[in-house]
Amino acid sequence: MRMIIFLVMVFLISVELTPSNATKIPHKYDSGILSGFSNNQVTIESGTYTLRSDVKIVLIVKESNGARYERKGSLSDVTIGKRVYLKTVGRTVSEILIER
Repeated sequence: MRMIIFLVMVFLISVELTPSNATKIPHKYDSGILSGFSNNQVTIESGTYTLRSDVKIVLIVKESNGARYERKGSLSDVTIGKRVYLKTVGRTVSEILIER
């Protein structure tokens, strides 16, 4: 019985000492009209961002009834003048969302 209590206490202490954000990477979304695009950088009003090599492109498609859904996109869908949402960590983009 003492061994079970001891093991439970060790488990609870180890859980308490583990930081809750140890595996989370903080990110944010920046939005704007795309004013520049090259093979590894995008530019919107708030500045220039570097694209990760595995950047994900998502198209936000609006239906005539008001419904929205997401569709997989490609770099060819990224065109100057469109509104984009950039999922960033610092100045590095991991995902681009484009409104259709």
